[in-house]
Amino acid sequence: MRVIGAVDLGATWTRVAVASDDGRIMAKRQFRTPRMEKALQHRLVGEFRTLMREAGVDSVDAIGVASIGPLSMKEGIILGAPNLGMKRIDVAKAIREFHSGKLVMLNDCNAAVLGEKLYGAGEGVDNIAYLTISTGIGCGAIVDGKLLFGKDGNAAESGHVVIDYKLKIRCGCGGYGHWEALCSGNGLLNLAKLITGRRRWKTPQQLFEAFEKKRDKQAAAVLREAAMINAAGIACIINNFDPELLTIGGSVALNHKETVIGWALKYLSRYVINRMPRIIPTPLGGDAPLLGAVAAAINPPEEASVIR
Repeated sequence: MRVIGAVDLGATWTRVAVASDDGRIMAKRQFRTPRMEKALQHRLVGEFRTLMREAGVDSVDAIGVASIGPLSMKEGIILGAPNLGMKRIDVAKAIREFHSGKLVMLNDCNAAVLGEKLYGAGEGVDNIAYLTISTGIGCGAIVDGKLLFGKDGNAAESGHVVIDYKLKIRCGCGGYGHWEALCSGNGLLNLAKLITGRRRWKTPQQLFEAFEKKRDKQAAAVLREAAMINAAGIACIINNFDPELLTIGGSVALNHKETVIGWALKYLSRYVINRMPRIIPTPLGGDAPLLGAVAAAINPPEEASVIR
């Protein structure tokens, strides 16, 4: 049995795991993602060493990293991630402090769709898309059995499709009118201010609770508008990649399946031109990117060269 290390580096949380080569997670840890490069590098090293002790292993055979982007996957560097606020993060440098073997890095949603195909609902399916609605919005796609990468590994960044080119709300990446700027965890507060005229809620959770527990009419109006925008964004994924299966993950979607996923599906037929795929919450839950990182470390896709 080969022992594989995995990292899921997100805007809010970072998860690290040690897994067997059949996708069984042996041990897992989670921590809030630091906002300084050196702090993040130090935390990664410390947490991984602790994790390996907990799993009872001295080393791992390979490590896969699933990371928010944009990134240079061949160098193992995150470049200007809008939801982290850092211009450059050398993830590979941190990992090289304790691991000299095989190292592969993918965009987190590219990793997640790979994890879905190998360990989740996508087994035996050649056309799959994975959508995350969380702190940000991201997508990964497998078309005709081939994982889409692009020149730097940032293909299928559907969270940055332009939903409204006239909209003056600015996305964290600097662009305007992006899906992520309106319906991600951070974006919902922008949308709420646009609709209500003020900052009524400090966190997305407060917005959801206002509707789910108090049936607040303004909260309902915000979430209904978000549902229509999410439907338009999901339609972009379906129209662009023509998947047989679309799985949806991310904390915002998975913690509020009815108001985020269910409501969006009610409006979806307005925007889709391709035959509708099967659309489900990911059965892998929050582990989809981690498992994709495991899969990539075991058998790196051709375009995701091993980092030296």
